[in-house]
Amino acid sequence: MDTSKISIELLAPGCDAETVRCSGSHDDWITNSRVVELRREVPGLYRGTADWSGKFTTYKYHLGDWDSVELDAFGGKRPNRHFAGEGPIRDFVPQFATAGNYHQAAFLPRVERLPHNLPLPQPFATRRIAALLPHDYEISRRRYPVIYLQDGQNLFDEFAPYGNWELDKRLAWLAERGLGDVIVVAIDHAEEKRIAEYSPPSAEKVKRGQSDAYGKFLVDHLKPLIDRTYRTLPDREHTAIGGSSMGALASLHVAMIQSRTFSKVMVLSPSIWVDPDLVDVWPEHDYGNTRIFLYGGMNETPGSAATFASLFERLKRQSSRRRRLFVEPHFDGTGQHSESAWGTVFPRAVKYLFA
Repeated sequence: MDTSKISIELLAPGCDAETVRCSGSHDDWITNSRVVELRREVPGLYRGTADWSGKFTTYKYHLGDWDSVELDAFGGKRPNRHFAGEGPIRDFVPQFATAGNYHQAAFLPRVERLPHNLPLPQPFATRRIAALLPHDYEISRRRYPVIYLQDGQNLFDEFAPYGNWELDKRLAWLAERGLGDVIVVAIDHAEEKRIAEYSPPSAEKVKRGQSDAYGKFLVDHLKPLIDRTYRTLPDREHTAIGGSSMGALASLHVAMIQSRTFSKVMVLSPSIWVDPDLVDVWPEHDYGNTRIFLYGGMNETPGSAATFASLFERLKRQSSRRRRLFVEPHFDGTGQHSESAWGTVFPRAVKYLFA
């Protein structure tokens, strides 16, 4: 073999294309250049060569255009790959996008918006609340675990001002892989009163924090309503709560105060700055163990890394023989404080919490 050529071996299980292309700095990212093309040898295994010996190259795999670009193991965008000049190259692609999508439309959840005339207390009686039901809910007789998510406006609304989690599409991706058997209850925030509603009473930086009252609304009013309306698994073991930013702070606090109800928490980029000592005010209980998925992006704000590391350590110290806290940290070195980042990590969190 020509010693100037670098051999490439790509494992792409589930891919049935005859060829996989590789575009990057070597061809100005032109998808139809065919400068580097890998051919299928056996199902899921592709081989080829590249004239990259001694060169630094940035690249990415696709099936002919960027609508079929490679994705990561959870259906998210994959960062560019880098080659430093010495081979051979052995790569793995868990999946490719289809028509620009990472999900199959047949697996999209059914979205039901709860009517406004429900017997809920103020100020929640007119709050928009939606239930995202598994795609096969109507033909299934199963009961499902439930996760209550905050900031409903930012979860799947295509017109959300800061983008959205693409929650419906993330659930479809999970369902296609047998991991999406969960009901999501999306609760809109309180608009201009959002920070107060999501802040704990102990937060000195926010006067009259109301997350204790918000937690009582979830437990005493909304959860019983959801359990009466849908086929849920109502016990603690199958009930979760989660959110991002201030919604994550509220979710974590409510889960610790209302531990009789919640056993799982999705905590994405929590605004712990509101009350850095919040962990110390939670009462100890003996209702059972709690699983916590903790995500943080290192590029969110100056000091993000130290803030999230400190919270992780303090949560671990809260664990005791009476009440174990199992904390799964996922810190992203390039992560931003954004709806896109939280949507990308959502499938990973669901897999951990409901495994």
